[in-house]
Amino acid sequence: KGPRPLDIDIVLFGNMKIDTPDLKIPHPGIKERLFVLKPLLELETSLTDPETGIKYSDIMKSHKEEGIYYFESCRYIENQAKRGK
Repeated sequence: KGPRPLDIDIVLFGNMKIDTPDLKIPHPGIKERLFVLKPLLELETSLTDPETGIKYSDIMKSHKEEGIYYFESCRYIENQAKRGK
């Protein structure tokens, strides 16, 4: 929460759960950050939240149902722009 020489976000470390003032694993924002979940699931599709046991793939699906989408590529955006949308 301020200037620091190095900032590393450890999103997961196996199934470990750590909750200290200086370190929280899994990262508290992992479930809301599709830009983290998408590449993580590309590495391992069966990952689950160590706190709840819910699959991260199911968490991603619930985001899509709420209207939050991850674009697979910029082609979709480019095609929409070409069509005047």
